[in-house]
Amino acid sequence: MNQKTRRIKVRESAAALRELLKQNSEYEQLIRRVRWGERALAVVGEGSMTPAGLTAAYAFESLLGWPVVVRAAAEFKAYSFPTIQPRSVLLAVSLSGENEALVSLAQAAAKRGATALAVTQNSESPLARASRGIFRLPGAEPAACAQATLVQHAAMAYIAVIAARALSSPQPQLRSLEEEFENLPGHMEWLQTYLTDAVRSLAAQLKGAARLAIVGSGFYYPAALEGAALARKIMPARIEAPHSAEKEHGPLPGRWGREDCILFLSGSNCRTKRVTQELASCMKKTPANLLSITDRNDRNLSDLCKASILLPALAEIPGALLALTLLEWLIGETTTGK
Repeated sequence: MNQKTRRIKVRESAAALRELLKQNSEYEQLIRRVRWGERALAVVGEGSMTPAGLTAAYAFESLLGWPVVVRAAAEFKAYSFPTIQPRSVLLAVSLSGENEALVSLAQAAAKRGATALAVTQNSESPLARASRGIFRLPGAEPAACAQATLVQHAAMAYIAVIAARALSSPQPQLRSLEEEFENLPGHMEWLQTYLTDAVRSLAAQLKGAARLAIVGSGFYYPAALEGAALARKIMPARIEAPHSAEKEHGPLPGRWGREDCILFLSGSNCRTKRVTQELASCMKKTPANLLSITDRNDRNLSDLCKASILLPALAEIPGALLALTLLEWLIGETTTGK
């Protein structure tokens, strides 16, 4: 991946997010037509959407207090379908809208009196036709969409933000959160302007690692899962994405060498940042290289690490999305010179 390609990918991520934010009114109209909150919200999709489903769960639960069930389609059908009752809401997530298992679930949910809503790029797809409403995602060619991961995470969080604003009493923090979403594309463009050398330097440390753990908690945990999934496709290292809470069972077990790397994702506004900081402190005793992507106000974590990339200090949800953008760029950078 050359420098020009990297810049295009970051710029396209910002453009995709701007297109998503334009759906504000459309999303709000759909949200107001649906009767929410009487039962657990089900977020169901293809297996690869599980991290984005976790982003949805954290967002709906923290902003609205609604319990959320996240499952891959096959698992939901096998174990969780009895939870669907009249007035349940099911969010079916598929970029293409062609997944037969999801279409079948949406149809079966409707027969039970539940509301199935599609989150998809394809408004003419079988899933869209089987659903009562559509949260339309930007883009028209899912297989070729380099921003698919970011778009899914951003959409799941943004739907929850709009729902919280539309369905709950006015809260200043929600307006502030919406403003940070609106400014997020600009922050993404800032990455490519100012952080190219820092990303290149951190990637050089990752290239030779035999073992790489990408660690996050809260909204940063789904970002870590996505980063690990990408890294497994293009890096020869042993890749892990343990939750930072696993320190309770022995922090990142196994032997760590001097060439191994642990990359922490966090931010000063992450509600569980202390868990990540404590794990970094424990792992400081090993010979592994500790690295981090966090923000400039999270000195406790960055001081524990050999090298850090410091982002603007944002609220936890947009902060995690910005970290995800940079993480995917960083991992892609490890392929240069090969």
